[in-house]
Amino acid sequence: MISIQNIIDYGFALLLLIWWVCSCISQYNEKIRKIFGQGILHLIPNYRFFAPVPIRRDFHLEYRLIKPSLKTTEWKRISFFSERTVLSVLWYPDKRTRKSFNTYVRRIIKLQHSQSPRAIPRSISYRHLLNYLQDKNNDVNSRGMQFKIVSEQTFDTASKPRLVLISDWHFQIKKENHEV
Repeated sequence: MISIQNIIDYGFALLLLIWWVCSCISQYNEKIRKIFGQGILHLIPNYRFFAPVPIRRDFHLEYRLIKPSLKTTEWKRISFFSERTVLSVLWYPDKRTRKSFNTYVRRIIKLQHSQSPRAIPRSISYRHLLNYLQDKNNDVNSRGMQFKIVSEQTFDTASKPRLVLISDWHFQIKKENHEV
């Protein structure tokens, strides 16, 4: 004999089965994820925890200096983080540096596509990168610095690096020693 409790149990099991099927389908179909994921209280989850949209390109920062003879040096690439090792699965503190650099670059790209691309040199992201490079530059004989951000597919050796941004020249102000 079917009791009320059995009907409730079967109904709840059916509801969970429907929820599970919708969750599985929504992981593979963007349209279904939009329909279910934005519906009632966002009940259909997105289980792609680690890489919902995998990074396909890496950004790199390069700079060059202008010497007192007004000759420019070759572009030098900045290495923000060390190569990943097996231990990186458990401990990779350089990931924060990589994430902050990528965030700065993405904000600059967003400004490039906005209605005010002239605001890029005044942006905090641009200023942070410039300050980082100026602090890193130990060459006291340089007159100025220029940097660029390039994007490349590191896993595809056939693709060429793409220029994201090239800065203006930034000239250093010489501080004089005034003794009182």
